[in-house]
Amino acid sequence: MKRMEHRLTAELCPPAPRVRASVVACLGALALASLVVGCRALAPLGPAVDPGVDPGERQTLAALPYPKNANLGEDLDIIVLREGGAIELANRTALAYQDHYLWLNREYVALIGQIRIGTDNRYELARFIDRHQESYPVGTFLTPDKTRPLVSADLFNPTTGQRHRLVVRTSGGM
Repeated sequence: MKRMEHRLTAELCPPAPRVRASVVACLGALALASLVVGCRALAPLGPAVDPGVDPGERQTLAALPYPKNANLGEDLDIIVLREGGAIELANRTALAYQDHYLWLNREYVALIGQIRIGTDNRYELARFIDRHQESYPVGTFLTPDKTRPLVSADLFNPTTGQRHRLVVRTSGGM
């Protein structure tokens, strides 16, 4: 009877094929890497907060309305190019700009200490805050749908009350 049970078990459950140890190790490493990357992509619920932005500054920026009724000054020859999680400004004017508010997509704002003449002007998108105190959304490899395209940029001078439109380039060089 035991032989018959053994034979039935062998027929119903054939032995598993042998798998090389290197294949198992490779699959294990891949699974571990996926888990680590996947966990890093999971953000805590709540607003996207950049630890580099002071909470007081975050509240101040969030309280600012977009200056849609401000006097429209001349368009400035400053090119805004998005590079991943940052923007680069190429100031092709003859002036440097200090203590201006830079608005992106008429929704996200940051106080820019200085925009120098030339291309040495790089700013992280996480510095730009909306009215909900959230940073500009930047997608990652596993969450590309969280990114938001950059379509407009305005420079607001709080001293003169003028708003200036800037040129936004979606790709290519400056």
